[in-house]
Amino acid sequence: MPVHLCAMDYRRLPAAVRDRVVLSEADGPRALRRLTGDSSLEEAVLLITCHRCELYATTADPERVARWAREVLTGRDPAGAPVETWRQMAGGDAIHHLCRVAC
Repeated sequence: MPVHLCAMDYRRLPAAVRDRVVLSEADGPRALRRLTGDSSLEEAVLLITCHRCELYATTADPERVARWAREVLTGRDPAGAPVETWRQMAGGDAIHHLCRVAC
């Protein structure tokens, strides 16, 4: 099953808005537990930094996971991060992006 990425695009979202909607690192474990409770998600990694909020997951239903991710990861203000500020990737593109972020 390919890896899928659902990420808030920090370049499209002003910092003041991003700070208001993105979960803190302390909230990350709770959000990941909530996300992995969804049966359509097989494996997941949640990456939260001061500029990034990204979910990497293996799933048969990437659109469902993307909707869940947007709801869970913007728990403080779901309306503050419109869908156009999010991006999705799959397969090699998602893995390549993760490697670039990790480096």
